[in-house]
Amino acid sequence: MEATAIGSERDILLGLAAEWEEAVSRLPRALRARLRRPQFALSGAASRLGVWDAARGQIRIARGFALERGWDEVRELLRHEAAHQVADEALGGRAETAHGAAFHEACRLLGADPGASGEFVPLADRIAGETDPRQARTLSRVRKLLALASSSNRHEAELALLRAREYARRHRVDVDGEQRQFVSAFAGAPALRHGRDEYLLAALVTGAWEVYGIWVPAWVRGRGRMGTALELSGGPAQVRLAGYAHDFVRRHIEAEWGRYNRGRRLGARRRTDFACGVIEGFRGKLERSGKSPSAGEAVIRAGRDPQLSRYLAARYPRRTTIRRGGGRVDPGVHRDGVRAGERLVIREGVEGRTPVRLLR
Repeated sequence: MEATAIGSERDILLGLAAEWEEAVSRLPRALRARLRRPQFALSGAASRLGVWDAARGQIRIARGFALERGWDEVRELLRHEAAHQVADEALGGRAETAHGAAFHEACRLLGADPGASGEFVPLADRIAGETDPRQARTLSRVRKLLALASSSNRHEAELALLRAREYARRHRVDVDGEQRQFVSAFAGAPALRHGRDEYLLAALVTGAWEVYGIWVPAWVRGRGRMGTALELSGGPAQVRLAGYAHDFVRRHIEAEWGRYNRGRRLGARRRTDFACGVIEGFRGKLERSGKSPSAGEAVIRAGRDPQLSRYLAARYPRRTTIRRGGGRVDPGVHRDGVRAGERLVIREGVEGRTPVRLLR
């Protein structure tokens, strides 16, 4: 095996251990005391993505899944298997079926997918609506509308994007008396530090695409320790749209900055000024054309939705609001960024030739 592959696998195993510690830290002290720290291993078996092996005290994750999928998917699978461990060792669930009452209580305590009731369904499949025919129909229509956003006519492209957002808003698969499905997925990769522009972009997508965003602890691959990542929560259609927009704006910033900075040799602070300008310019454009709500309004809407409120309370039992101040800004660079943001048109559909990682 090549050294790089060995290094990647070692990094994943360290990440699994760190994520397990983070997950079980949510448990009451009495339950944590009953748990053994498991061993972690990568399995070559293709038949099962993850296994809690009670006899060996081991959690195994499929090697291919861990190497090829995003860390949010690996993290979700780990929590599913950790829930089996908690059910067995701390909640007396060994006499129950594999996905009985003790397992569901463990999912709630760990912030794992509360809808898990059988074999683990990967996060990407749930975002794509493949586990719910009603969600699949909604997402199919959203994909078709976003494909129209590839129009060379700027106004047609913008209108298609807004229609996709409105359709996802109206069709949340709200059926009286039935439990709606919610998902949580990363937008961008975990990092040790995040710039001012990343927090500004998080506020933009959570407001404009009606998802709940929170910065969560997450393993940073290749850096050997925990950092943070932006996790978006909501219905699959909303999370899909918000993740697409988040990655598209980031790519636009990089492309515009590359052109703007050619021959100037400006530093990282000026890049942040420019990026914040792009985001503010795009936000203004959305507000003028689509009455984009604020991130604060997205939080208020979540509070008015009982099902989403219960989902968020289970997934994020401890939440803190952090206000970050700005540094010195170059007004000229920032103003040029605003102009670049006003030119931004999200043209490429979700099914385009270069799909973003979140939307596989």
